[in-house]
Amino acid sequence: MLIDDVGPGLPTTFGGEIRTDTLTPIYSEGIGYNRFHTTAMCSPTRASLLTGRNHHRIGNGQIAELANDWDGYSGEIPRSSARVAEVLRLYGYATAAWGKWHNRRKP
Repeated sequence: MLIDDVGPGLPTTFGGEIRTDTLTPIYSEGIGYNRFHTTAMCSPTRASLLTGRNHHRIGNGQIAELANDWDGYSGEIPRSSARVAEVLRLYGYATAAWGKWHNRRKP
């Protein structure tokens, strides 16, 4: 599960204020995870969602507009990292994306 801009203590399931009506019953039945990873920023989270990979491994260790030439911080997902949507398309699925994005450096 990947959630953008939400910390582990925010869902009602774990005592927070954000209603999670589906997650709470699942957790109550004994399925819970106590290991998580957070990127703490939107561009890296989206890059992880697009590729299924750690954001540093795909050059998105920070907000894309702030990218530099350090390893893991280029702001560009390398061609060697297939996007989940590309792989799904090979298996006959159709995908779409919408909303706030900014996953590329500004020219």
